[in-house]
Amino acid sequence: MSAMMFRNQLSRLTPALLKMVETGANNRTALISIMDHKRDGTNRYPSARHALENLRERRTETMPKQRKILYSRDSACIQPLRQLMEEQAHRVLVAWALDCAARPLAFFEERIPAELRPREATIVSRMWAEGEIKMPLARRAILQAHAAAGEAGKRDAIAEAAARAVGHACATVHTETHALGLVFYWLTAVVRQCAPEERETRESEDLIWFMERLLYWRDHIEDWNAPWANFLLREAPNKEKLLHERKG
Repeated sequence: MSAMMFRNQLSRLTPALLKMVETGANNRTALISIMDHKRDGTNRYPSARHALENLRERRTETMPKQRKILYSRDSACIQPLRQLMEEQAHRVLVAWALDCAARPLAFFEERIPAELRPREATIVSRMWAEGEIKMPLARRAILQAHAAAGEAGKRDAIAEAAARAVGHACATVHTETHALGLVFYWLTAVVRQCAPEERETRESEDLIWFMERLLYWRDHIEDWNAPWANFLLREAPNKEKLLHERKG
């Protein structure tokens, strides 16, 4: 989140939240609180604490084996973005994915407003990226997001694709190879809601948006405004690039 975006969000806070920020709440708490409040100041979405409590009460479900998806690593339109992704550090892709997840998340919640599991996954995954929690709890949240997607897919395939995009964005914290899942599923949701003659234009627009956001985070990773988990500070080969090289 850039400094300007952060200031814009602060302007929408309730007086109580402003007091919390001004009295020294850390960035993670402040950002989660901003995320949890609508513009009218009501607490529409769960806090990080509530998200964690909800996860402990739910039985973990595995992801459905069959997925409806219109794109893959072999799709020609994906190649410029894929090449750019292969050049990035893991934490750059994490910041990019969690940033871009806001678009499919908002889309999903417009269609199924009562379903909170994808949003919970984004909150918990950011905590994971910041070193606040460990992988098992985050994994459970991500699986719950995919479970929500599967349930949505019984009546709304477009909402399912959007929720799966969120799930893969969150799983990017684990490994870079999930980052393209965000792209595949979001583009699937986008083109499925368009008239046939509009699909190529919308596809191009969203791919350009993905690339612009990735270039932004490459050049402004300091705007993350939070600590990183230790495993994201280690220098390691990009796993998406390794996968590409292995498959030739």
